[in-house]
Amino acid sequence: LFWDLPMFSCLWSCSLALLMGSILGGTSHGEHYEITVLNRKAFVYEPKGAESPRAGIFVLHGSGGVAEDMFDIGFESLADVHGFLVIYPEMASHRSDEWGYNTDIPYFSLLKKDLQKMYGLDPMRAFICGHSAGGTMSLFLQNEVDLFCASAAVEAAVGHLDAWDMARPGHRTMVIWNHADPVLSEYAPPGGEPAYYEQTVSTLRRHGSKQPSAVMPLPTSQTVVSAEIRRYPSDAAPELQMLSWKSKPGSHDWPQKPAMTFDGAEELVRFFLSDETCGQQDSPAI
Repeated sequence: LFWDLPMFSCLWSCSLALLMGSILGGTSHGEHYEITVLNRKAFVYEPKGAESPRAGIFVLHGSGGVAEDMFDIGFESLADVHGFLVIYPEMASHRSDEWGYNTDIPYFSLLKKDLQKMYGLDPMRAFICGHSAGGTMSLFLQNEVDLFCASAAVEAAVGHLDAWDMARPGHRTMVIWNHADPVLSEYAPPGGEPAYYEQTVSTLRRHGSKQPSAVMPLPTSQTVVSAEIRRYPSDAAPELQMLSWKSKPGSHDWPQKPAMTFDGAEELVRFFLSDETCGQQDSPAI
């Protein structure tokens, strides 16, 4: 396949990344490093003292953003506790509206290989998530490649469906969806935001049951007027969890405590690290 690059390219990229890597600062427990892969940068948060091989969570930024926008939304402190890497890739075009979809696959493939060599990434415990356009890209990648064991999207729907191979099963996925998100309403198909939500669920569950097997309520407040996790079982389709919520006022932001009653990063880490197929038997206490 076209994204299986020759070995010399990987060696060249790894060498370049080692030369270009720089410490950008971090918490008292770890550091952010900048690396370069295929002439594109990415950032890695490495917690101190974590043993290799270790899990890694790739976090994709949204439209008009850069990788650094996703720093400090909660993953670093969780990485310090659980010992996983946090990887922040960046779009090929600075502050572009969207990711490259098929043209970005070589970048993600080589980035993952470099992280295995340089930072001890466990290739069987690599996860991907993103916000807004980054979430749509994450949902695309979970379907098109087997680089990631599970995926997640925050305030994002499926998109670029003409590029999806609908015969593929995809991978285990979680979506955090605010029904009062003005951006989801703006870009929704005919039928509005509810139709966008149903399109996302139907696409991700196209090979399996479209009825949730369990619904778990989450705490509410004046800001979070409703919240629940709808779990769709692993059957002919991989497991799907939809964290369906509604804020007041509406918001496209990544949900974080204490402003909200739940935390997006905590929910995604719990989802990723509870994946039995990726070597974790029990949900972590977060």
